[in-house]
Amino acid sequence: MMNSGKDNNIPIQIAIAEDDALHMNILERLLQTHKDLMIVIKCVNGAELIAHLEQAPRPPDICLLDISMPVMTGYEALPIIKKRWPAIKVLVLSSYSKDYSILKLLKEGASGFLSKQHLNDLRTAILAISGNDYYYSKQAGEDIFLQVKNGKIIVPDISDKEMELLRHMCSADSYEEIAAKMFISRRTVEIHRDKLFKKFNVNSRHGLIMFALQNEIIALA
Repeated sequence: MMNSGKDNNIPIQIAIAEDDALHMNILERLLQTHKDLMIVIKCVNGAELIAHLEQAPRPPDICLLDISMPVMTGYEALPIIKKRWPAIKVLVLSSYSKDYSILKLLKEGASGFLSKQHLNDLRTAILAISGNDYYYSKQAGEDIFLQVKNGKIIVPDISDKEMELLRHMCSADSYEEIAAKMFISRRTVEIHRDKLFKKFNVNSRHGLIMFALQNEIIALA
């Protein structure tokens, strides 16, 4: 890992987006034990994080970004952050360690991935990405990162319409009810559904829901 290029007398400023109160408390306690780390933003979803960034006098150095959050997930927030504030380094936090989650977030510009089961490594990860390095947890090794960046691994994208469908499919609504809520025909719902089946190699609504939940593509309210 590279050493941080920041002035050692200036704390690394950190924003946290985490909807779980217990994990937020753990993150705060871990960060507050180090004088070289300073929490400047705390919020519970991606939309709130972006709103705080817009109002901040200066952007934080690093965002700790949970994947599974209501209103706006980490998947949805990350590309917006990297487009509007490209200098911000993003360390993704996740309860799971599924391949799709890791690959998708690396493709979108994350500088590191840390499992919530390994939060004792938090400071190590922050210092690594602050020093223009990347942090590879056991779940996201350097080989995976380089293959994604070099285009050797194709990561399926999810359109806005497909994301909306996924959220509806995780409810008890029938396909007819979903179609009505989305203002499309049942046949169009089935077309979007079949595309998702193909993208994620599943063949049932249940399989698609399990994939979406396990990879934290959607968050249940």
